[in-house]
Amino acid sequence: MGEGLVRVDDNDIIQVVNPKICRMLGYTEAEVLGQHAATLLNRPEDQATMAERNRQRTQGISEGYEIPLRKKSGEFLLTWLSATPVTPVEGQTSGSMAIITDITERKRTEAALRKSEERFAGAFRSSPDGIVISRLSDGLVLEANDSFCRIAGWSRDEVVGHTAAELQLWEQPAARQQYVERLRAHLREPLSQRGFLAGSGCQLSRQAGAGPSPRADGVELPG
Repeated sequence: MGEGLVRVDDNDIIQVVNPKICRMLGYTEAEVLGQHAATLLNRPEDQATMAERNRQRTQGISEGYEIPLRKKSGEFLLTWLSATPVTPVEGQTSGSMAIITDITERKRTEAALRKSEERFAGAFRSSPDGIVISRLSDGLVLEANDSFCRIAGWSRDEVVGHTAAELQLWEQPAARQQYVERLRAHLREPLSQRGFLAGSGCQLSRQAGAGPSPRADGVELPG
């Protein structure tokens, strides 16, 4: 079984554990059987909440939630706990069963992704170059930074949610299609062989009176 399993009685005394949860937390089976689960595994500040959760289990309520569990080493493991009441006789509960998943790596990945997104968002907003994020399939503009709006003479609201064709952003629409074909061919290459795809260098349209037409040097998002 890939997840840890713990069964407790109505008093939160551990009755059954599987080998996986013992490995996850560093205890032997003998060290946890007969112990009060909240006292052994939960932080002091979580114990009142866990007591209420256990009370809900006696009322037949199942739920899932994130909870750090104390390892034998004293460290805490971030887990997802799915708790279900045990009902050997219909209408009567006899403790509960918890299936426990280690979500430490998932949380680490999510945090790294958030940090990466924040870095990209900061660079996108502050770049002196005009940047437009658009969908590859139809050219729908998903986002445009302030520099693009200033250079092209559009407001953000006038650009986002419209396609490149609707806005007539490309002075030569065929040039966009040629660039899309280049980009699709580039994306079909093995990641290790892709290198960097140079910009199109094509002229873009801008609002009347906004000055010379800018040049396109960007990448569009698949979609």
